[in-house]
Amino acid sequence: MANQDRLNFIKAYFAVEDEIRLEIPVTSSDTITGTVIKRFTGKRAGIEFKDGIGYCKRKDVSRIKDAFPYIIAHLPEEAKGSAE
Repeated sequence: MANQDRLNFIKAYFAVEDEIRLEIPVTSSDTITGTVIKRFTGKRAGIEFKDGIGYCKRKDVSRIKDAFPYIIAHLPEEAKGSAE
């Protein structure tokens, strides 16, 4: 692997790590015909959500969590599990 290829790989890896996945929980309502489940599609806090999923920069997560406490942030540290 050439040096430039290695640098491109490292830049791409850290660019993905910098984006945090945000999720707006689904809403469900019971009707006469059954349960209706809705996933949010639109904009919140300047972030485009599609089917309840959006992405933001790591530095913006605390600002978004303060303004919209119902938004769930999936941080990479949570996905790896704890060592305890």
